[in-house]
Amino acid sequence: ALNVVMDFMDHAASLFDAVADGVVITPVTYGGSLSKNKLEKMFTIYASSLMTSLDGKVTQDRIDTLQQVFNINDKRAEGLIQKGMMKNLMEMMKNPEAMGDMGGMGGMEGLSEMMAAMGGENGGIP
Repeated sequence: ALNVVMDFMDHAASLFDAVADGVVITPVTYGGSLSKNKLEKMFTIYASSLMTSLDGKVTQDRIDTLQQVFNINDKRAEGLIQKGMMKNLMEMMKNPEAMGDMGGMGGMEGLSEMMAAMGGENGGIP
């Protein structure tokens, strides 16, 4: 669903550039009623899907745009992304069959060793 919003934002930006080239505006940020916690949760889910997005719709540029729209600072965004990636890795370790082939990325060999190297047996997650 966020990809639809991101597509709209891309098209709106293109239209703005065509109509108002050279005009500088302040960045648009979310001003709705969702709590910061819910926005951060949506951001984390979207950003964590970068590695598993086989259609190429989730890009670093779109993640950066969403971070700006949700008004999440760089340090917080980095922590949220890391937490989301670790959660996904832990889920993959618990159920490697659910991951499938992931477009030729291979199996899960060595994943537990990598997690251990990242911070203990559970990758630093309690």
